[in-house]
Amino acid sequence: MKRIFILAVCLLLANGSLVAFAACTGSSDVNIPGVQSEGANILTAHIALKEGNGTVYVSTSPKLAVSTEESFEKSADIAMLHEDNVCDVLISFPKIARSGNVIEGPSGGLAIATAAIAALRGAHVRPNLVLTGDLDYAGDVQPVGGLYEKATAASQLGYPIIMPVLRAYERVSLFPVIENGGIVYQAQTLDEVLKLALTNTPIKSNINITDYEELYDVPAYAKSAVPEFGTLVGLMEGDLLGLLGNMDGGGATLKNYVAKYVHDQEGLSNKGYAYPVANNFFLLYINLLMTKYASPELGADTFGCLSELGRRNITITENNYEWYIGYRTRLGWAERKFNESKNKDDPESMRSMANARAWCNVAGRLADIAQESAAIKATQANKNALRPIAEELIKIDINDSDAKWYSDAAKEFYRNGEYGAVVYSMLYAKSFDNDGRNLSREEVGRYLLENTTGIWSNIYKQQVAYGYYTNRTSEGVYNYARDLEAYNRQIGKKLREAGTPQAQTRNQTTIGNATASKNETNTERSNIESNENNGYGQKTDLSAAGYYVFAAGAGIAVFAGMVLIGILIFRMRK
Repeated sequence: MKRIFILAVCLLLANGSLVAFAACTGSSDVNIPGVQSEGANILTAHIALKEGNGTVYVSTSPKLAVSTEESFEKSADIAMLHEDNVCDVLISFPKIARSGNVIEGPSGGLAIATAAIAALRGAHVRPNLVLTGDLDYAGDVQPVGGLYEKATAASQLGYPIIMPVLRAYERVSLFPVIENGGIVYQAQTLDEVLKLALTNTPIKSNINITDYEELYDVPAYAKSAVPEFGTLVGLMEGDLLGLLGNMDGGGATLKNYVAKYVHDQEGLSNKGYAYPVANNFFLLYINLLMTKYASPELGADTFGCLSELGRRNITITENNYEWYIGYRTRLGWAERKFNESKNKDDPESMRSMANARAWCNVAGRLADIAQESAAIKATQANKNALRPIAEELIKIDINDSDAKWYSDAAKEFYRNGEYGAVVYSMLYAKSFDNDGRNLSREEVGRYLLENTTGIWSNIYKQQVAYGYYTNRTSEGVYNYARDLEAYNRQIGKKLREAGTPQAQTRNQTTIGNATASKNETNTERSNIESNENNGYGQKTDLSAAGYYVFAAGAGIAVFAGMVLIGILIFRMRK
């Protein structure tokens, strides 16, 4: 990867070499929407060209995250390849005062590429237009987040916005924006964007709420089935339809659209892809909440959900610890989102509050499963036994800002003694942090044939399988599923060691793999092997018990013995 050079804005603008070569003298401004804690706003980027070998120079203010730097460099490369030319690209944000704010994510890629091509052609991007989206080297516009907030910000300025093709849950949230006069155009390719962005062609919304999202035709994948989670997905569907039935806005068109979408998702769940369906229901639930509620009402509803769930007393046992940790993790995430967004009414805070409400809903369902599992004859587990694992994980440095939110949540879990939630949240942060490793299709295919015993590792493995068959495997989900499997073994071992002898003879529930028949396994192996030659896509989206007295005494004795051995070794070395 070529190095991105960081220069002061004043040096960029004063550089006399900008006019040194006739083919590399153009410049253009472009509007890019950004989502911040106080809501979305529109940033103006200035792209200028100079003679060179394709190096990308970026101003020192505002600061850019690593993912944004990489996106800008890739977008400049795409622009040069598109126009069969090579120039250095200088990117600055002249209207932004110097601050500590950081621009993050790849959503400015489409705008940077469009402006660079405009500069190469001696043209300009039309000033009353907003662009958001990422790009791949084929020139296809890739999905990004925060589309509701970005569309709202553009609409408030009276500007149309061009964005990637919307997924079902995103289309639902943008329907009110369009009804209120906002212009939202979905684009599939860079060439499609150029025809609109570099001309005065009128732009009209091309979103139709009745255009249904087509499902991929994927083979069945029963290897990682978790029956309890399948039941949870059914309950999430009921919650979704219940919310839809109580909505005043949107009319029959919206309700019919959601009802059909939910029905189609049932078929996908029946094929063994419960987690992808749960994730789709979760995101759709968030967007419906934003459509239904005003900010104060949503905050009050979320507070009520969290208060009710906080009064429940769920015991962690050696039978239910995975469900228990899943419940505590999502409850903690919900509480954190609630505290970040309460008493605020901007679009981004509204989405955070809706996220908190949706997580609270899922946490409640997981608490039900954990409580039912705890009723099975089993020994109460000592969750403090997980502290050593949590202490090691919490030392990991996380760079990506989105991933860092989960590592910060893990630190809160640690302070509250929820060490299992520390593990799950830190593993999530670690898995989605930028590590730059490219997965091979063969590697993912081999993983799907492996036996997996953990509940959550099997659940997330369903998402890996769905990504595999649709060529949209997420590296983060793959990493998370594998890490959950490895750490689940450690967690189970720690809890058994801290329990009683009777606890170690309990009957364990076989998850997923034992329920798959030999024929199912052979069919899945055939499906995976037959897909080996397909193209592989890149990233694509849920009070501590005290120590027993004898366990504490044993721990002290072991510690004292270790100290004594250490002293003897030290003296021998001297």
